[in-house]
Amino acid sequence: MSETLTFEEVLARDAGMLNRLGMRYEWHRDGACRMAATVDADVVNAAGFAHGALYFALADTASAYAVRSLGVYGVTTDANMHYARGAAAGDEIHVLAEVVSRSRRLASIRAEVRRTADDALLTHGTFSFLLLG
Repeated sequence: MSETLTFEEVLARDAGMLNRLGMRYEWHRDGACRMAATVDADVVNAAGFAHGALYFALADTASAYAVRSLGVYGVTTDANMHYARGAAAGDEIHVLAEVVSRSRRLASIRAEVRRTADDALLTHGTFSFLLLG
């Protein structure tokens, strides 16, 4: 990526997607990022649980911001999610994404999505990012 953006500019560019899914940025530092969301009734599936796409979007976005906290940009090249349990409409959820390894061109990130009220693990996964510039 030839353009260097501040983190605030990155958040501003992502605002449409963040707002659409009700995702909230909380913090980033030293290869980690925490984000949160309130499960909206519009993203609950027929079984009564938050759709896995919400968990994935939250984990993928937090992973990208964790990479960005290291001063580089990255794009997802691979992701693997394991869904453990569901969250209902109105539940507060959060994700912590942490870079676990980094080379010159690749980063591996671990992410866990949890229900905030009881810290129950909802899903966990790994992401691979190709580092740009």
